[in-house]
Amino acid sequence: SYNRIVSFISALSNNKINLSEGSVKNFYQEFYNKSKKTTKNIENNVLNENVMHTDETTTKMNGKLCYVRGYSNKKNVLYKAHKSKGNKPIEEDNILPRYLGCIVADHDIGVYKYGKSHQECIVHIGRYLEEINQNVKETNWQREMSSFFFRVNQTRKIAMQYKKKKFEEYEIERYEKEYDEILERAKIENREIESVVYKAKAEKLRRRLLKYKESQLLYIRDYNIPFDNNLIERDLRMIKNKTKISGGFRTVEGAKEFASSMSVIKTSIKRKINPLGSIRDIFDDKELFGYQG
Repeated sequence: SYNRIVSFISALSNNKINLSEGSVKNFYQEFYNKSKKTTKNIENNVLNENVMHTDETTTKMNGKLCYVRGYSNKKNVLYKAHKSKGNKPIEEDNILPRYLGCIVADHDIGVYKYGKSHQECIVHIGRYLEEINQNVKETNWQREMSSFFFRVNQTRKIAMQYKKKKFEEYEIERYEKEYDEILERAKIENREIESVVYKAKAEKLRRRLLKYKESQLLYIRDYNIPFDNNLIERDLRMIKNKTKISGGFRTVEGAKEFASSMSVIKTSIKRKINPLGSIRDIFDDKELFGYQG
């Protein structure tokens, strides 16, 4: 990737600026070191918001898989790179262990012991329901549940346009009752599925929805809770693009430096700040994104 950067700068300057790969690496290292206070500010901003999105994606390091986890909200994103996945990297990041708000994630059991509350991504649930719908003809509950989730969210969106902040308690009770009734029908309908594979999948999904009911329906109780985890998925997309275009990393240190630097750049973009201006400010020893409450 250093070679591509050298070529790009040379072409951009009509061959007037010809840096060595070593110079690019030194600039990169200097930016990483000078941006540490700013990335610490991003970390504090993520910790101080009531809602945090988190997810991880894969990239490559010397041909092997490595992982980047993102911690994000509307104005900030913090990336952390690791050789492995699971609970150990989460503990090393020390973000979720200190977080006291609502965590929005996919069905990641490892994050359930952190935070005050949890909302699972309903869009992901919708995909599992659609898989059952596409492959199972004996049941209707999956269509009813999918319709329920998205209908309630649409009703919530309309209510928010009228400055409402939450459903009335009787509405919440009605929605929870409907949710329970759909799962009761699912228990009966799943017995009629002929395919052994999809019978097991449908029943597994039903049990998951039953066990994690509170985390499926938190968005009904609080309009501030997102319906999906799309925000962090968009934030992590550039990791996939980087892997496809420039390849992976040679060292863990290189991956961590990249993650830290991109935290500054992507946070700038989220805040509608010119990232080139942020890069210049970092090189001028300025500290960015201090918490403003």
